[in-house]
Amino acid sequence: MDLGDTGKMDRGRPEEAGPGEDEQQRYRDLFEFAPDGYLVTDLLGNIREANRAAAALFDIPVAEMIGLPVAHFVEEAGRAVFSEVLAESARQGFVRQWQVKMCTRARGSFVADIHVAHAHNSAGTPSALRWLVRDVTEHSRAAEKIKMREQQLAEAQQIAHVGSWHWDIANNVITWSDELYRIYGVTPSERALTFADYIKLVHPDDRERVDQIVTGAYLNPGAFTFDHRIVRPDGSIRILHARGEVISDAQGNPLHMLGTGQDVTESRAAEERIRQLNEQLEDRVAERTAQLEAINQELRREISERQQAEQALRENEAQFRQVAESIDHVFWLRDETDTPPLYVSPAFEKVFGLPRESMHHDLQSFYDIIHPEDRERVQQVLSGPLNGNYSEEYRIVRPDGALRWIWTRTFPAQERDDAPIRFVGLSQDITDRKQTENALRAALERTRELYQISRLIALVRTPADVLHALTLSNFIRRVNRAAIFLFEKPWQDNPPDTCRVLASWRSSHSLTSIEGQIFPLLEYGLNELFVLDQPMHIQDVRTDPRVNENMRTLFGRLHTCSVTMFPLVASGQWYGMLSLHSDSPGHVSEEDMLHMRGLADQAAVAIHNIRLLEAEAQARREAERANDLKLKFLAMISHELRTPLTSIKGFATTLLASDVTWDADTQREFIVTINQEADKLTDMIEQLLDLSRMQAGTLRIKPEVLAFDDILLTALAQLQTLTQHHQLVTQVSGELPPVYADRQRVAQVLTNLVDNAVKYSPAQSTITISARLTDNNVEIGVQDEGAGIPPEDRQIVFEAFRRGEGESTHRTKGAGLGLAICKHLIEAHSGKIWLQDHASPGTLIMFTLPVATARPGQPRTLAARESSAGIIG
Repeated sequence: MDLGDTGKMDRGRPEEAGPGEDEQQRYRDLFEFAPDGYLVTDLLGNIREANRAAAALFDIPVAEMIGLPVAHFVEEAGRAVFSEVLAESARQGFVRQWQVKMCTRARGSFVADIHVAHAHNSAGTPSALRWLVRDVTEHSRAAEKIKMREQQLAEAQQIAHVGSWHWDIANNVITWSDELYRIYGVTPSERALTFADYIKLVHPDDRERVDQIVTGAYLNPGAFTFDHRIVRPDGSIRILHARGEVISDAQGNPLHMLGTGQDVTESRAAEERIRQLNEQLEDRVAERTAQLEAINQELRREISERQQAEQALRENEAQFRQVAESIDHVFWLRDETDTPPLYVSPAFEKVFGLPRESMHHDLQSFYDIIHPEDRERVQQVLSGPLNGNYSEEYRIVRPDGALRWIWTRTFPAQERDDAPIRFVGLSQDITDRKQTENALRAALERTRELYQISRLIALVRTPADVLHALTLSNFIRRVNRAAIFLFEKPWQDNPPDTCRVLASWRSSHSLTSIEGQIFPLLEYGLNELFVLDQPMHIQDVRTDPRVNENMRTLFGRLHTCSVTMFPLVASGQWYGMLSLHSDSPGHVSEEDMLHMRGLADQAAVAIHNIRLLEAEAQARREAERANDLKLKFLAMISHELRTPLTSIKGFATTLLASDVTWDADTQREFIVTINQEADKLTDMIEQLLDLSRMQAGTLRIKPEVLAFDDILLTALAQLQTLTQHHQLVTQVSGELPPVYADRQRVAQVLTNLVDNAVKYSPAQSTITISARLTDNNVEIGVQDEGAGIPPEDRQIVFEAFRRGEGESTHRTKGAGLGLAICKHLIEAHSGKIWLQDHASPGTLIMFTLPVATARPGQPRTLAARESSAGIIG
């Protein structure tokens, strides 16, 4: 049924309704009595219909809801985002689900899950929107609580120092912690342990059983625990309590075993000794009772034997106390009723932090320090009648505030009529073991996450894809912003000028996006914050002296309080930084830093591969462009050479004709034309030779200390010839310092630039040569009043054989070598040449020459400048 047409349903049905009307009534019943809020709106979100649950959610009668927009019930801070999502859903026409904070008249706000989808009319055209609104406030609070507890658990994952092991099954490599080496009495070696090395240390009588347990765990992966004996190299025998877990891949194949080993020799010995003492005690009592019944007449002897038995009991008790008070575990003795224990060993005060006298008066002080989440369970066990063995693990909060894990177990010590009447208990602090297990579990999770993200990163093709893969990390999900900063070129000896944010992620759309922004490193102090060798963590950007005011202001706009940055380095190239931002001050654990550094290294390799692919594609394009340029050059140069040769051949043939006699003036005119065309050929050949020498690095530059006026005078004759039909103006600042330059080569640059200006500007227009001092250079400009160079041609004007596509270019002949030669010559002088933007019409080309500060002893060639001047080959 089309929910969008529900407003057209007949509210009063005839007694004999057709099948379609029954369908409508069933829909109305479902719509009205559904437990969740249901709405029908037009495509703009204005409410047409609402059920009772929706009216209850928003605390407003249905009649008053009709006509109101759904956005009316969204909290004001989220309305803009809500409207954007609604508009996108209306355009795309699929089911959309999101979570939003909504408000009511009287009950305040609540968190709602919203589902919205199109409803279509009979013609299949979207006619309305269907809405489901569900209150998930309590669910959201529970989720936040779980997240907080998970974070608290993560903070406790730092301590891992005792009895842990890891077995890489595939490679048969076992890794032990230092504590486990100490327990086994073995000195760590560089050679990795194998299962065969381990089984040799197991007591011969236990080897088969241990092998069966490990094999069973391998065949049926899961957790397992067992006790076994080991034989140390010095011959001593220890008892170990082992716990382990098998880690399998997605197909159920075992990959690793993780676990802990605990030396329980003393506790087992104490338990055995107590059991033996009790057996001895019972044997002695039975023996003495039999003697008393048999020798009723020998009272004196009976008294003597009783005294001997009491003395034996006292000796046994002394031995019992000596054993109980010498172990680190808490030993206690109680009867089967809910009464204070008969005996508590001194270790109680060290483990529980309470005076042991308190256990003899009232157990409540003991129950009070049990963790609230474990208290009811433990109290039910300990306060009820004891009737057998039991074992419990629980947490306590000692009076000093320390949170500790305790393992308590009891067993009957004395029985009457087959019923236990006295119990012995042992309580052990297992906090270190628990922390080790948690740390191992956390390390395993990090390893899994690193493996999954690494597989995903290997498939990406853009920095944005790289960052998207990194956001799958639980650590990044705890920050509110992540970004990849890439330098304009890999950072080598000197820092680059800028870096660009090529990819960014933010936890909320309300945060400002920085993707695509460019940051000058010096202005923002990033050259101090970006470190190659190790990550940089700033706990509070508001107070850290390494953050300058510009960066602190930027961090304030981004709601950043602490930031962690990881260098992106691969194959010796430093490409940029991975930056993680948090809106509150915080410390990052060493484990998290190592984990994120591993992810950053994976991201750097991916970016390196992306750059290699881009470079390969660029090289391919350059090769194709070079081939195309070569073809164009051959076509152009053949045309440019043929034109003057045709003129020379034509006029020479005309002069040599025997059937015509030319007067002297006509002959001279022909010869002048032949001479001019020959000069053009010579000039073109000289330009080609110059360019060839420049690219080969053999064109010599002989700089000397000169006044710019001397250079101008050297070129003046040619300049005046070139500008016969133009007005040549010079604007040279007075008192210019001398420059260090090759007179003839710089004059050649001026001649080429003026010749270029003459070709592309109208007759009688002005061509201006200017010179002024800027910093340690003299800056020279040549400006014309022509049509100017189109923006699309500005990038190629200094390339050899490249000419613009403008109309004036097609009217002007030339090989496209003049500006390319100028660029090579100026860069050989350690200067630069460029097109200058300016307000007036025409083209302005600027170049610089260094001020003469010292006179070098040797002439220079272009070969000496090839690496720094960027020679185009």
